[in-house]
Amino acid sequence: MQLTKFKIKKFRAYEEEFVISFDNLTTFFGKNDVGKSSIMEALYLFFNYNPKKGLVKFEKDDLNIECQKRGDEETILSACFSDLPDQVTIDEAHSTSLSEEYLLNSSGQYNI
Repeated sequence: MQLTKFKIKKFRAYEEEFVISFDNLTTFFGKNDVGKSSIMEALYLFFNYNPKKGLVKFEKDDLNIECQKRGDEETILSACFSDLPDQVTIDEAHSTSLSEEYLLNSSGQYNI
């Protein structure tokens, strides 16, 4: 699977939805304090978040400041993947596809 898009909303400096497209090589560059590290932190949280195992967790400071003031406490991190496997195994005895499980978006990508 290959990450193709990542959406950030209400996370640190990103109050409105911000979409990042990924290719084989994606770089982030810009002036200080424009959000490059926030993107990297959002990716880290997305791929490592598991409150039951205590790996990483969101902290209050991760929520956008303007959203905090309004009491809107829902941060949204979303990823889209392409180059998906033809078959996935749900349990030991059942093999299926992401398409058969209605898990693909209209572009045929897996969106979490």
